[in-house]
Amino acid sequence: MQRWMLSFLRTAHRTTQTSTTSAAQKILNDVFGYATFRGEQQAIVEQIAGGGDALVLMPTGGGKSLCYQIPALLRPGVGIVVSPLIALMQDQVDALRQLGVKAAYLNSSLTTDATRAVQGHQLRRPEQRRLS
Repeated sequence: MQRWMLSFLRTAHRTTQTSTTSAAQKILNDVFGYATFRGEQQAIVEQIAGGGDALVLMPTGGGKSLCYQIPALLRPGVGIVVSPLIALMQDQVDALRQLGVKAAYLNSSLTTDATRAVQGHQLRRPEQRRLS
């Protein structure tokens, strides 16, 4: 079977795997509309949601975004994603907002006022779940 992803996972503190798995599955279905994870997505989501590290290599369209978006929704606080692709940031934040997820992005395309507004909103609204 051809592998679409190479993953390196390092063990770290985890929440109960069963509760993490069912919560992740619920978010996958309820928020993103998918019935099942693809390939190694579930193992990666569980690793990250449990506080572990993951280095994941996947092709374009391979489902990388869900591997960090779902753990960010499972864990308390703000999820921060660092990406070199400004267009991808905006596209992903727009898509998350359409799904009802509170999301924002910071990058060099924003004005100083817009940057301050995003930063100020994040400080006042800790329930915001994604910052790309």
